[in-house]
Amino acid sequence: MVAAVFLSSFVVFGVIYSFGVFLKPMAAEFHTSATAASAFFSITAAVYYSLGALTGRLADRFEPRIIVAVGALVLGSGLCVAALADHIWFCYLAYGIGVGVGGACCYLPTLAIIGGWFVRHRNTALGIAAAGTGCGTMVLPPIAAALIQYYGWRGTNIIFGLAAGIVLLGCAIAVKSPPIARLTEPAGHSPRSAFRSREFVLLYISWVLATTALFVPFVFLPAFARDQGASEVAAAALVSLIGGASIIGRLVLGPIGDRLGVLRLFKFTVLMMAISYAIWLFSSSYDP
Repeated sequence: MVAAVFLSSFVVFGVIYSFGVFLKPMAAEFHTSATAASAFFSITAAVYYSLGALTGRLADRFEPRIIVAVGALVLGSGLCVAALADHIWFCYLAYGIGVGVGGACCYLPTLAIIGGWFVRHRNTALGIAAAGTGCGTMVLPPIAAALIQYYGWRGTNIIFGLAAGIVLLGCAIAVKSPPIARLTEPAGHSPRSAFRSREFVLLYISWVLATTALFVPFVFLPAFARDQGASEVAAAALVSLIGGASIIGRLVLGPIGDRLGVLRLFKFTVLMMAISYAIWLFSSSYDP
Protein backbone atom coordinates (compact mmCIF):
# COMPACT_ATOMS: atom_id res chain seq x y z
CA MET A 1 0.00 0.00 0.00
CA VAL A 2 2.81 2.40 0.85
CA ALA A 3 4.50 1.68 -2.48
CA ALA A 4 1.27 2.28 -4.40
CA VAL A 5 0.64 5.58 -2.64
CA PHE A 6 4.28 6.59 -3.14
CA LEU A 7 4.00 6.00 -6.90
CA SER A 8 0.65 7.78 -7.08
CA SER A 9 2.00 10.91 -5.37
CA PHE A 10 5.19 10.66 -7.45
CA VAL A 11 3.22 10.83 -10.70
CA VAL A 12 0.51 13.30 -9.67
CA PHE A 13 2.74 15.95 -8.12
CA GLY A 14 5.64 15.29 -10.46
CA VAL A 15 3.33 16.21 -13.34
CA ILE A 16 1.66 19.15 -11.56
CA TYR A 17 4.87 20.69 -10.23
CA SER A 18 6.62 20.34 -13.58
CA PHE A 19 4.36 23.02 -15.01
CA GLY A 20 6.94 25.75 -14.53
CA VAL A 21 9.05 24.05 -17.22
CA PHE A 22 6.12 24.28 -19.65
CA LEU A 23 5.28 27.90 -18.83
CA LYS A 24 7.41 29.75 -21.39
CA PRO A 25 6.91 27.43 -24.39
CA MET A 26 3.14 27.33 -23.79
CA ALA A 27 2.98 31.11 -23.43
CA ALA A 28 4.94 31.50 -26.67
CA GLU A 29 2.72 28.98 -28.47
CA PHE A 30 -0.49 30.81 -27.57
CA HIS A 31 1.05 34.31 -27.90
CA THR A 32 0.18 35.25 -24.33
CA SER A 33 1.96 36.47 -21.22
CA ALA A 34 3.46 34.29 -18.53
CA THR A 35 0.79 35.57 -16.15
CA ALA A 36 -2.01 34.35 -18.42
CA ALA A 37 -0.25 31.03 -19.00
CA SER A 38 0.15 30.53 -15.25
CA ALA A 39 -3.64 30.18 -15.11
CA PHE A 40 -3.12 26.55 -16.23
CA PHE A 41 -1.53 25.84 -12.85
CA SER A 42 -4.06 27.96 -10.97
CA ILE A 43 -7.03 26.11 -12.47
CA THR A 44 -5.37 22.76 -11.79
CA ALA A 45 -4.70 23.62 -8.13
CA ALA A 46 -8.20 25.05 -7.63
CA VAL A 47 -9.87 21.94 -9.07
CA TYR A 48 -7.56 19.58 -7.21
CA TYR A 49 -8.07 21.11 -3.78
CA SER A 50 -11.78 21.82 -4.18
CA LEU A 51 -12.52 18.20 -5.14
CA GLY A 52 -10.46 16.62 -2.36
CA ALA A 53 -13.38 16.23 0.06
CA LEU A 54 -15.60 14.77 -2.68
CA THR A 55 -13.11 12.19 -3.96
CA GLY A 56 -12.26 11.20 -0.40
CA ARG A 57 -15.92 10.58 0.38
CA LEU A 58 -16.38 8.62 -2.85
CA ALA A 59 -13.41 6.44 -1.90
CA ASP A 60 -15.09 5.78 1.48
CA ARG A 61 -18.32 4.77 -0.24
CA PHE A 62 -16.83 2.76 -3.09
CA GLU A 63 -13.56 0.88 -3.52
CA PRO A 64 -10.55 3.25 -3.68
CA ARG A 65 -9.26 1.44 -6.75
CA ILE A 66 -12.33 2.54 -8.73
CA ILE A 67 -11.72 6.21 -7.92
CA VAL A 68 -7.99 5.91 -8.66
CA ALA A 69 -8.65 4.17 -11.99
CA VAL A 70 -11.02 6.95 -13.04
CA GLY A 71 -8.41 9.53 -12.01
CA ALA A 72 -5.70 7.76 -14.00
CA LEU A 73 -7.79 7.89 -17.16
CA VAL A 74 -8.85 11.52 -16.62
CA LEU A 75 -5.33 12.77 -15.85
CA GLY A 76 -3.70 10.95 -18.76
CA SER A 77 -6.44 12.03 -21.17
CA GLY A 78 -6.29 15.64 -19.97
CA LEU A 79 -2.58 15.90 -20.75
CA CYS A 80 -2.98 14.29 -24.18
CA VAL A 81 -5.99 16.40 -25.15
CA ALA A 82 -4.22 19.58 -23.97
CA ALA A 83 -1.36 18.73 -26.34
CA LEU A 84 -3.80 18.85 -29.27
CA ALA A 85 -5.50 22.13 -28.30
CA ASP A 86 -5.39 25.02 -30.78
CA HIS A 87 -6.98 27.61 -28.48
CA ILE A 88 -5.82 28.59 -25.01
CA TRP A 89 -9.31 28.39 -23.47
CA PHE A 90 -9.64 24.77 -24.61
CA CYS A 91 -6.20 24.03 -23.21
CA TYR A 92 -7.29 25.61 -19.91
CA LEU A 93 -10.18 23.15 -19.74
CA ALA A 94 -8.26 20.07 -20.85
CA TYR A 95 -5.15 20.66 -18.74
CA GLY A 96 -6.59 22.41 -15.70
CA ILE A 97 -9.66 20.24 -15.26
CA GLY A 98 -8.08 17.00 -16.49
CA VAL A 99 -4.99 17.14 -14.30
CA GLY A 100 -6.91 18.66 -11.38
CA VAL A 101 -9.66 16.01 -11.35
CA GLY A 102 -7.17 13.22 -12.00
CA GLY A 103 -4.90 14.37 -9.19
CA ALA A 104 -7.78 14.63 -6.72
CA CYS A 105 -8.92 11.10 -7.59
CA CYS A 106 -5.48 9.49 -7.49
CA TYR A 107 -3.68 11.10 -4.56
CA LEU A 108 -6.07 11.94 -1.73
CA PRO A 109 -8.02 8.64 -1.59
CA THR A 110 -4.82 6.61 -1.67
CA LEU A 111 -3.09 8.66 1.02
CA ALA A 112 -6.14 8.38 3.28
CA ILE A 113 -6.15 4.57 3.29
CA ILE A 114 -2.63 4.43 4.76
CA GLY A 115 -4.06 5.34 8.16
CA GLY A 116 -6.23 2.22 8.08
CA TRP A 117 -3.39 -0.11 7.18
CA PHE A 118 -1.10 0.99 10.02
CA VAL A 119 -1.61 1.31 13.75
CA ARG A 120 1.98 1.52 14.94
CA HIS A 121 4.35 3.83 13.06
CA ARG A 122 1.44 5.39 11.21
CA ASN A 123 3.17 8.76 10.82
CA THR A 124 6.28 7.05 9.49
CA ALA A 125 4.24 5.17 6.89
CA LEU A 126 2.48 8.38 5.88
CA GLY A 127 5.82 10.18 5.63
CA ILE A 128 7.29 7.51 3.34
CA ALA A 129 4.17 7.42 1.15
CA ALA A 130 3.96 11.20 0.91
CA ALA A 131 7.68 11.39 0.07
CA GLY A 132 6.63 10.37 -3.42
CA THR A 133 5.57 14.01 -3.85
CA GLY A 134 9.13 15.20 -3.29
CA CYS A 135 10.62 12.46 -5.46
CA GLY A 136 8.29 13.28 -8.33
CA THR A 137 9.07 16.98 -7.95
CA MET A 138 12.79 16.20 -7.98
CA VAL A 139 12.82 13.77 -10.93
CA LEU A 140 10.17 14.84 -13.44
CA PRO A 141 10.92 18.57 -14.07
CA PRO A 142 14.43 17.96 -15.51
CA ILE A 143 13.03 15.08 -17.59
CA ALA A 144 10.29 17.36 -18.87
CA ALA A 145 12.85 20.05 -19.75
CA ALA A 146 14.97 17.55 -21.69
CA LEU A 147 11.94 16.15 -23.54
CA ILE A 148 10.68 19.63 -24.45
CA GLN A 149 14.01 20.35 -26.16
CA TYR A 150 13.48 17.37 -28.50
CA TYR A 151 9.71 16.95 -28.79
CA GLY A 152 8.28 20.33 -27.78
CA TRP A 153 5.73 20.89 -25.03
CA ARG A 154 2.96 19.14 -26.98
CA GLY A 155 4.92 15.93 -27.50
CA THR A 156 6.11 15.99 -23.90
CA ASN A 157 2.54 16.34 -22.66
CA ILE A 158 1.54 13.25 -24.66
CA ILE A 159 4.49 11.28 -23.29
CA PHE A 160 3.66 12.37 -19.74
CA GLY A 161 -0.03 11.61 -20.25
CA LEU A 162 0.53 8.07 -21.49
CA ALA A 163 3.16 7.25 -18.87
CA ALA A 164 1.14 8.77 -16.03
CA GLY A 165 -2.01 6.92 -17.05
CA ILE A 166 -0.23 3.56 -17.16
CA VAL A 167 1.52 3.98 -13.80
CA LEU A 168 -1.61 5.26 -12.05
CA LEU A 169 -3.68 2.37 -13.42
CA GLY A 170 -1.10 0.06 -11.87
CA CYS A 171 -1.56 1.88 -8.56
CA ALA A 172 -5.33 1.44 -8.90
CA ILE A 173 -4.89 -2.31 -9.22
CA ALA A 174 -2.70 -2.42 -6.10
CA VAL A 175 -4.70 -0.30 -3.64
CA LYS A 176 -7.65 -1.59 -1.66
CA SER A 177 -9.64 -0.67 1.41
CA PRO A 178 -7.80 -1.14 4.72
CA PRO A 179 -8.55 -4.18 6.91
CA ILE A 180 -9.31 -2.02 9.94
CA ALA A 181 -13.08 -1.68 10.22
CA ARG A 182 -14.48 1.83 9.92
CA LEU A 183 -15.75 3.16 13.19
CA THR A 184 -19.12 4.82 13.52
CA GLU A 185 -18.98 8.59 13.62
CA PRO A 186 -18.94 9.85 17.24
CA ALA A 187 -21.70 12.19 18.30
CA GLY A 188 -20.76 15.83 17.88
CA HIS A 189 -17.88 15.05 15.48
CA SER A 190 -19.55 15.47 12.10
CA PRO A 191 -17.67 17.19 9.24
CA ARG A 192 -19.87 20.25 9.71
CA SER A 193 -18.82 20.61 13.36
CA ALA A 194 -15.18 20.20 12.33
CA PHE A 195 -15.47 23.05 9.81
CA ARG A 196 -16.68 25.36 12.60
CA SER A 197 -13.94 24.41 15.04
CA ARG A 198 -11.13 26.83 15.86
CA GLU A 199 -8.49 24.19 15.19
CA PHE A 200 -9.78 23.50 11.68
CA VAL A 201 -9.92 27.21 10.81
CA LEU A 202 -6.36 27.78 12.01
CA LEU A 203 -5.10 24.71 10.15
CA TYR A 204 -6.87 25.87 6.99
CA ILE A 205 -5.37 29.37 7.23
CA SER A 206 -1.88 27.96 7.79
CA TRP A 207 -2.23 25.73 4.72
CA VAL A 208 -3.40 28.67 2.57
CA LEU A 209 -0.39 30.74 3.64
CA ALA A 210 2.06 27.87 3.15
CA THR A 211 0.86 26.95 -0.33
CA THR A 212 0.70 30.58 -1.43
CA ALA A 213 4.43 30.85 -0.80
CA LEU A 214 5.12 27.38 -2.21
CA PHE A 215 3.35 27.60 -5.55
CA VAL A 216 5.01 30.82 -6.76
CA PRO A 217 8.48 29.28 -7.30
CA PHE A 218 6.97 26.12 -8.81
CA VAL A 219 5.37 28.21 -11.56
CA PHE A 220 7.79 31.08 -12.17
CA LEU A 221 11.24 29.98 -10.93
CA PRO A 222 12.28 27.97 -14.04
CA ALA A 223 11.21 30.78 -16.39
CA PHE A 224 13.07 33.34 -14.27
CA ALA A 225 16.22 31.21 -14.27
CA ARG A 226 16.11 30.88 -18.07
CA ASP A 227 15.78 34.65 -18.38
CA GLN A 228 18.96 34.91 -16.32
CA GLY A 229 20.85 32.67 -18.75
CA ALA A 230 20.37 29.19 -17.25
CA SER A 231 19.79 26.22 -19.52
CA GLU A 232 16.41 24.49 -19.68
CA VAL A 233 17.53 21.52 -17.60
CA ALA A 234 19.45 23.66 -15.09
CA ALA A 235 16.39 25.89 -14.60
CA ALA A 236 14.21 22.83 -14.02
CA ALA A 237 16.73 21.54 -11.49
CA LEU A 238 15.83 24.45 -9.20
CA VAL A 239 12.38 22.89 -8.78
CA SER A 240 14.12 19.56 -8.18
CA LEU A 241 15.98 21.11 -5.24
CA ILE A 242 12.65 21.97 -3.63
CA GLY A 243 11.52 18.39 -4.17
CA GLY A 244 14.73 17.00 -2.68
CA ALA A 245 14.35 19.11 0.45
CA SER A 246 10.75 17.94 0.66
CA ILE A 247 11.87 14.29 0.68
CA ILE A 248 14.18 14.90 3.60
CA GLY A 249 11.47 16.74 5.49
CA ARG A 250 8.83 14.06 4.96
CA LEU A 251 11.08 11.14 5.88
CA VAL A 252 12.57 12.86 8.93
CA LEU A 253 9.43 14.52 10.28
CA GLY A 254 7.33 11.33 10.19
CA PRO A 255 9.32 9.45 12.88
CA ILE A 256 9.67 12.68 14.88
CA GLY A 257 5.89 13.03 14.82
CA ASP A 258 5.56 9.50 16.22
CA ARG A 259 7.70 10.52 19.20
CA LEU A 260 6.74 14.13 19.87
CA GLY A 261 3.14 14.14 18.73
CA VAL A 262 1.68 15.70 15.60
CA LEU A 263 0.51 18.96 17.21
CA ARG A 264 3.86 19.72 18.84
CA LEU A 265 5.66 18.93 15.59
CA PHE A 266 3.30 21.21 13.65
CA LYS A 267 3.98 24.13 15.99
CA PHE A 268 7.72 23.56 15.70
CA THR A 269 7.50 23.47 11.88
CA VAL A 270 5.52 26.71 11.76
CA LEU A 271 8.14 28.36 13.98
CA MET A 272 10.97 27.20 11.72
CA MET A 273 9.14 28.48 8.63
CA ALA A 274 8.66 31.88 10.27
CA ILE A 275 12.37 32.07 11.19
CA SER A 276 13.41 31.05 7.66
CA TYR A 277 11.14 33.68 6.13
CA ALA A 278 12.53 36.36 8.47
CA ILE A 279 16.10 35.42 7.50
CA TRP A 280 15.17 35.58 3.80
CA LEU A 281 13.61 39.04 4.24
CA PHE A 282 16.72 40.30 6.04
CA SER A 283 19.15 38.84 3.48
CA SER A 284 17.16 40.12 0.47
CA SER A 285 17.01 43.68 1.85
CA TYR A 286 20.60 43.80 3.12
CA ASP A 287 22.85 45.98 0.97
CA PRO A 288 26.49 45.95 2.16
